[in-house]
Amino acid sequence: MGQVAARESARRLTRGSLRGPPLPDNAMAAPNPVVIVEVLSPGTTSVDTGAKLADYFRLASVQHYLLVRPSRRGITHHRRTAEGIVTRIVHEGAIEMDPPGIHLALDEIYAVWPVDFLMEYSSIARV
Repeated sequence: MGQVAARESARRLTRGSLRGPPLPDNAMAAPNPVVIVEVLSPGTTSVDTGAKLADYFRLASVQHYLLVRPSRRGITHHRRTAEGIVTRIVHEGAIEMDPPGIHLALDEIYAVWPVDFLMEYSSIARV
């Protein structure tokens, strides 16, 4: 049930903001990603916040890297600018991602993906 809700939310949040053809349901990677989202798990937090950050921004297409903390409400938003990477930790309000033109309200994310679901997802992802 959580995966269906997550999939529906992703469609709602990205409707009208996708560039290019839809990906197959079994796709493991997107060509030229603009936004990358990681749900942190205790075992991978240091990798996700360190090595992956540097690696992802080596891709010229990547403009935003979001780290979702499932243990408490909050998203770390790394954004590419002309001067380099700017980091903002968001606990309330919204994240603006332009490009590609997405407004992401934390209330919407945590209403659809409550902390307990994110914790369960993060545990499954570690396996």
